[in-house]
Amino acid sequence: MRSLCSQKRKILHVGRMFNDELFVKYFVVQQNERVLCLICRNNIACLKELIIKRNYNSRHSEQYEGI
Repeated sequence: MRSLCSQKRKILHVGRMFNDELFVKYFVVQQNERVLCLICRNNIACLKELIIKRNYNSRHSEQYEGI
């Protein structure tokens, strides 16, 4: 059972690397192991694109729609 759990954790961390596309789309940069929104200076704890996108859509999408 333990081997399944350890494999599952490894799979969860796949694809959690910061890429430049996130900077262009959502105005964020990586700072240590967190993500920093350049517009509101809010720390986003997770590198998931869904979380970053939610921050952008809920706080900044109306202001920066045409960019």
